[in-house]
Amino acid sequence: MTTRPTTSEQESDDAGFRVVGIGASAGGLEALRNLFRGMPTNTGVAFVLVQHLDPTHESLMADLLTKYTEIPVVQVTDGMRVECNRIHVIPPNTALTIAGGVLHLSEPTARRGMRMPIDQFFISLAEDQQERSIAIVLSGTGTDGTSGVGMIKARGGMLMAQDPATAAYDGMPRSAIATGHVDYVPPVEEMPDVLVRYVQHFHSRGEAVVADKQELDYINNILALIRARQDYDFRCYKRGTLQRRILRRMGLAHVSRLRDYHGRLCSDDQELHALAKDLLIGVTGFFREPDAWDVLRAKVLPELIRRHGNDDPIRVWMPGCATGEEVYGVAMLAMGATEAAGRGNNLIVFATDVDKEALEVARGGVYPESVVAPIAPERLARFFAREGDSFQVRKSLREKVIVAPQNLVADPPFSNIDLISCRNLLIYLEPECQDRLMVLFHFALSDGGFLFLGNSETIGQQQALFTAESKKWRIYRRMDNVTPRNLEFPLPAHHRRQSVGLPPAGAARRRPRGYGPLTQKTLLEHFAPAAALVDREDRVLYYHGPVRDYLGPTPGDPSEDLLSLASEGLRGKLRTLLRRAAAEGQQVTAGGAHVRRGEQWYTVSVTVTLLRDEEAQSTLLLVTFADEHKSVPAEGTAIDRARSEDTTFRMLEDELRSTREDLRSTIEQMETSNEELKASNEEVMSMNEELETSKEELQSLNEELTTLNSQLEDKVRELEETNNDLGNLLISTDIATLFLDRRFHIRRYTPAATRLMSLIPSDIGRAMTDITRRFEDATLLDDARKVLAGIEVEQQEIRTEDGQWYLRRLLPYRTEEEPTAGVVITFTEITRRKEAELALAQSERALRRITDAVPVLISYVDTQERYRFNNAAYKPKRSSSPRNRGGLAGVGSHPVRSKGRLRRCG
Repeated sequence: MTTRPTTSEQESDDAGFRVVGIGASAGGLEALRNLFRGMPTNTGVAFVLVQHLDPTHESLMADLLTKYTEIPVVQVTDGMRVECNRIHVIPPNTALTIAGGVLHLSEPTARRGMRMPIDQFFISLAEDQQERSIAIVLSGTGTDGTSGVGMIKARGGMLMAQDPATAAYDGMPRSAIATGHVDYVPPVEEMPDVLVRYVQHFHSRGEAVVADKQELDYINNILALIRARQDYDFRCYKRGTLQRRILRRMGLAHVSRLRDYHGRLCSDDQELHALAKDLLIGVTGFFREPDAWDVLRAKVLPELIRRHGNDDPIRVWMPGCATGEEVYGVAMLAMGATEAAGRGNNLIVFATDVDKEALEVARGGVYPESVVAPIAPERLARFFAREGDSFQVRKSLREKVIVAPQNLVADPPFSNIDLISCRNLLIYLEPECQDRLMVLFHFALSDGGFLFLGNSETIGQQQALFTAESKKWRIYRRMDNVTPRNLEFPLPAHHRRQSVGLPPAGAARRRPRGYGPLTQKTLLEHFAPAAALVDREDRVLYYHGPVRDYLGPTPGDPSEDLLSLASEGLRGKLRTLLRRAAAEGQQVTAGGAHVRRGEQWYTVSVTVTLLRDEEAQSTLLLVTFADEHKSVPAEGTAIDRARSEDTTFRMLEDELRSTREDLRSTIEQMETSNEELKASNEEVMSMNEELETSKEELQSLNEELTTLNSQLEDKVRELEETNNDLGNLLISTDIATLFLDRRFHIRRYTPAATRLMSLIPSDIGRAMTDITRRFEDATLLDDARKVLAGIEVEQQEIRTEDGQWYLRRLLPYRTEEEPTAGVVITFTEITRRKEAELALAQSERALRRITDAVPVLISYVDTQERYRFNNAAYKPKRSSSPRNRGGLAGVGSHPVRSKGRLRRCG
């Protein structure tokens, strides 16, 4: 259990909406369409969409989703606050997190192909929203989102994953489901109903922690039911945590009352098991809070290595290990530290937890790609082997770890431990239980041992038992001169008496360990024979009893070989018995062997017994010695025979030693060749790693391109519809229109333009000057150049060869990139209007001829309020008046009040 909440789980929830994080990759666009098509507009939640996008292209996701839902869709900007009933979409080439209900954008830190944007957002969502967080994993390849769903589960949020059978790419949903944390696995079309029911459950019931005595009794009954049927004891857990977890399961089961939920648990073992799994909170990760691990690597491990000899193992205990990520993290650091110090990897890590399913994961050591992302590449290459989308811990590292089930508050602890790493388990336990565990850890640690806690944990009231090595990162050293007064395990006294039936206080006390060990010790010392335990190579593993009477050091280099240690006169017999026992597979005994002690020889019987070591899966030999005639000298002939046998045996040993030397020389040559092969293999491995990296980047690029392709398909469909509309508009219009580029090459034309120019479809792209025109327009190109220069030109009337009249207009062709990217020429037919104008002019001329022929002075007013006269006004008229001599005086245009009125003068 290695989670760390940012806020206390005892705090009650604030009123407000929930935030739904949605993770998608390849094939995600279709899933999102189906999800939001059926999503009500007023769900009471905020949606945040995180998708794998091509970092080099603008995202079309916001525009595309707008067509399938009435919920407002926005692309996230840095500092944007999440709003209820709105969809927030991540921009490309960014990392998205949430804090305080505000979305924050940053540049991706990992290289392309190793980015996990969905995990990054899910983890921040869990930290920020706690029980209010909801995560949905949709179609996609890889394992992005797998780590994040664990954090959402640890904080009490709800999880959904798309049914893999309905996903275009099932990698991400399958990986999330494999964690065991996902609550619902429906098809996308059913997700809106599931989400709405879950949210409405809390709206109707409320999210306050229960405090009613009757409800507390039901919680106690539920805990007792789990203890009886699931064998998990949660009585030491904090009440607030337990109540929130139970309320969460009630929300998932859509049960409003604790009484009804207790009744369901009594009849539904599957729901009872799911509740127990929720209460275990088995979430962990590799190298969380890296600074704390750096302190452990730089300060603690080097001191432990200096303190131990080459043969003394460093013993590490990790209670509450969950699925084992931190276990292997400690093991990797310890192995690296011992190698840096030039020491052997003598390390034992005890990994324990009450969750047997989590322990199976830890024992196998197989983790998704997103889980191992925090591990440095060189460490990952050395300690892990890739298996598809997952990585498995190599055997050399797994052999250092012993995984075992253990209830920390109920089972006996380990002892003589150098380092205890118990991170983020204590935060879920009551303070009284935390104090007891501090005393327990003090007992389990060796002198000067270290305790490594989570960043939100302390040693509480047990300040006298530990001293802070790193107060900031919660690393403590055991105080060796203090003996705790309340050392008590495995359970508190009242629990222990109830469970094991111990006598009440005041009863007669017996020896804590009884008299059995004392009796056994005495019998072994006085009656057990001298014995040596050896392996199949005759190396001594263990001595028992007075073996110095039969075995002893010989001159030369120290040796563990039993035959080398055997006394004079015993080697030949002992060698024969060892070979017989190994060959026959049963106990063999032989007497008549002779051993010299001082100046005396003694007759000895030797027995060799075959033993089977189940744990190590190997066969061992137990050699026992007994005197047949104690303190009685042996006969001379037998002694001579024994000496002769020993001489022969030594000759054979010398010959064997020579053979071994030759063999060793050959082996060294082979090892040299192997080293060269290893070097070549390392080069091949390096190339393979580079290929794997390229494969990962290509896979990531493929996902991004798939997503981009889906968006482009929608955009192409939209463009096709727009083109169809424009095509029908151009065909249906009767206005002749030409679209020209800056070089006056034809871009497009309407069918009506073929009446003015000899245009065919293949003319698109040709210069307009190459096309035959059926009209005269000398200023057309000059006017087009003026339009390109930004000068407005007036419309012109033109006449075609067949007598048709058109009104020609020139306008700039505008685009988003350029204000003037070409010219648009329109020709509007005005033949009827022109004919009407000509007819009117002809009528005016005829009327003028008529009025001019009349010998009467006639004046009329035109449309500009000027009056005119016919020819009679300009002929001289005889008159007695001087004013009228020489014709009409003052003839010209004069303003008048009435327009177009003919006046007769004279």
